[in-house]
Amino acid sequence: ALSQRLDYMLDALQQAQHKNKGYLSGIPNGQAMWQEIASGEIRADLFSLNERWVPLYNIDKIFHGLRDAYEIAGKERAKTMLLALGEWMLGITAPLSDEQVQTMLYSEHGGLNDVFADMARISGDERYLRLAERFTHNRIIDPLARQKDELTGLHANTQIPKIIGALKVAQQNNDEAWQRAAAFFWQTVTQQRSVSIGGNSVREHFHGSDDFSPMIEDIEGP
Repeated sequence: ALSQRLDYMLDALQQAQHKNKGYLSGIPNGQAMWQEIASGEIRADLFSLNERWVPLYNIDKIFHGLRDAYEIAGKERAKTMLLALGEWMLGITAPLSDEQVQTMLYSEHGGLNDVFADMARISGDERYLRLAERFTHNRIIDPLARQKDELTGLHANTQIPKIIGALKVAQQNNDEAWQRAAAFFWQTVTQQRSVSIGGNSVREHFHGSDDFSPMIEDIEGP
């Protein structure tokens, strides 16, 4: 029954993807927004991109869903759809410089580097590994690679998939600096920023590692 329901879902998504020439996402007037991006017109905020609510985070879930439908549920056409969406993303980002892609990444984007690294493995196409490298957020990974904790004040939840993705990229391209960065992030968050129940942030944001009073106040309430 679950497999059948997944097939129904893939039927609908595949129809939408065919009509949109590879593109697949749930963003109002999304095609127009992505053409703005491709032309270099990028207006990124923490939870918006070109006045749309977290479109990168939205499409990240489509990418991951198709990957899981292929790798976990064994739906071969999900792989076809995944790589079609990947070709679309390659086309959108081809005109952009690495700096412009990094500007885009100021907006919440989930673990796009993670799924692009998986797509490189699944397809054997090195373009996706390069895309995963471009979608690794330098603002976050660079200090970690220098063994510096600059996490205070950042939205905690959004950083974790970025680092998982960076590690996956590093494992494929043998980038020792990014592997060290991921290890430092793990050690810092689990050993310096977490309490016994597993909490590491207040209202989803990292507080200072030398002051856990915001977490205590949040638990106790007013």
